[in-house]
Amino acid sequence: MQKTGFQTLNNDKIVASLQEESDPVDDETHEDEDNNNESRKSPSNADAFSALETAMEWYKQQSECCPTQLLLL
Repeated sequence: MQKTGFQTLNNDKIVASLQEESDPVDDETHEDEDNNNESRKSPSNADAFSALETAMEWYKQQSECCPTQLLLL
């Protein structure tokens, strides 16, 4: 019998081999999803209010500041 260099695998070995290959990919996918969920979190109301307040103060200090435009923000 000639050796062809190929492994002979039964069904159980094939399934085990595929599961081993797919596990790291699944882990990476879950990590990516977790990272995306963390980056999608919106700022708290207090943080958003503080940022808007800072932006409005900055706008008031600009030479082209118009009180009417400030009210429209």
